[in-house]
Amino acid sequence: MIIQNEPVITELMTLEEARQAGAIDLFDEKYSNRVRVVSVGSLSKELCGGTHLKASAEAGQFRLVSESGIASGVRRIEGVTGAGAWQLARQQQDELEALGGLLKTKPADLLARAQQLLDQLRDLKQARSQDQQAKR
Repeated sequence: MIIQNEPVITELMTLEEARQAGAIDLFDEKYSNRVRVVSVGSLSKELCGGTHLKASAEAGQFRLVSESGIASGVRRIEGVTGAGAWQLARQQQDELEALGGLLKTKPADLLARAQQLLDQLRDLKQARSQDQQAKR
């Protein structure tokens, strides 16, 4: 959506007009009769989410920070864009490299190394359990 450079359009209307236009509102939020509706092309129409872009590409890179359920069938995603996204990407890369150093493997091989260590741990636990049962 960001790279498509969709226009961001802001309109003021009554809450009822916004709902009739298909704008999404957050269930626990309190709104006055006049609301700000932000549309990003035909992809999104929501009651004011605080965005001030003229087009979606102005956001630049996007990095997901969290996602959660806020109501039945409704998910909320939170992320950072622009310089914040680049900083988060750098931080995450640094953490992967540090973890790779700790586990003595390349960041690209971290999943395989973690699985190997979990398999070894499982085998050691099974062997210990068998030893304890044999001593009884």
